[in-house]
Amino acid sequence: MRATKRFSLISAFAAFMILAACGSATSAFAAIHELKLAGPGTSPDDPACVKQANDIANEFGRLSGVTIIEVTCQSDPVAENLAIIRYAAPDAVNVYNSNTGQLDHFSNGYDTVEECSAGLAPEIDIYSRHTGISPFAAYCFNSMTPGSGWVGTYKTAIYGINPNPGLPASRKHRAGATITLPPLDIPAVKTMATGIAQRSGIDIVSVSIGQGLSTWEISAAFYGTKNVNILAEPLGNFAAGTSCEENATALNQVWSTSGLIDAGFFCMDASRNARRLGMFWWSSHSFSGEDFIINRLDTDYADIESCQAGKAKLVDSLTRAGEHVVAALCSHAYTPAPGKPLPFQVTVITK
Repeated sequence: MRATKRFSLISAFAAFMILAACGSATSAFAAIHELKLAGPGTSPDDPACVKQANDIANEFGRLSGVTIIEVTCQSDPVAENLAIIRYAAPDAVNVYNSNTGQLDHFSNGYDTVEECSAGLAPEIDIYSRHTGISPFAAYCFNSMTPGSGWVGTYKTAIYGINPNPGLPASRKHRAGATITLPPLDIPAVKTMATGIAQRSGIDIVSVSIGQGLSTWEISAAFYGTKNVNILAEPLGNFAAGTSCEENATALNQVWSTSGLIDAGFFCMDASRNARRLGMFWWSSHSFSGEDFIINRLDTDYADIESCQAGKAKLVDSLTRAGEHVVAALCSHAYTPAPGKPLPFQVTVITK
């Protein structure tokens, strides 16, 4: 059942008739419009929702010159909480919501309201700089049903009056990719993703890593004139206590001097304490093969020593054939289990 909390006792229809009959400043041709906002507060029954929504409505009315009719807070079982401002004006006001026009398939956001609040102030400046719009409302809200267990559910909501039709040319975007497993050091991977974005000229505001609909995800929110993608690929598996971290460190060093698109390498926590090595990068393309080629070769080495020797011969052969080999590593094709040896394979990244 939908819950609703109202601020005004005057119905929108009755107010419209009064305005029309009195020939108010909004004119007899005024119509009733709705501005829907992400619901502030924890629920529609939270008094803070109506109070904050009413403050927002007053500021919106002052800046736009419209007549505020009614302010309500409501929820729906399958949707986020909403605050609805009904107002009278000849035409609807074009409001740019920072979360408009985005396919929100990924768990972009902050894990706590405190993290969100800390990220809100700098984002307000970025919002104004990119859109040329001064916001009349900016706050954090919980984008998921309480108790859902998702992370990254707190998001920023920024609203401003857009004097131009449509969306601003430079605005907020979201991007994300599945990484299948949780990184061993989530804060370090967030920092790495932020640094790569900044070095790539992306005006990033947040990075989120967490459980999505079916798997783990890395995602981000940023501002710019065009959307870019986060791409991610698994590279190989390692037994517990072996060299995943060493490979990640070595690959990060090699890649930093490769001259290719910036990327980051990291280790994930697989089943039975095993590790999975992965990489991610920002790209204007939709598929990894458009930036470089990851070759998982059908090799079958009994141990790491024979794999390393085979890798060296393979890299030499590819180089002599004219291939640009950027990096190569030895790993298991599948997640290894204790006491169950698996063959090693060679993975080569070429451009």
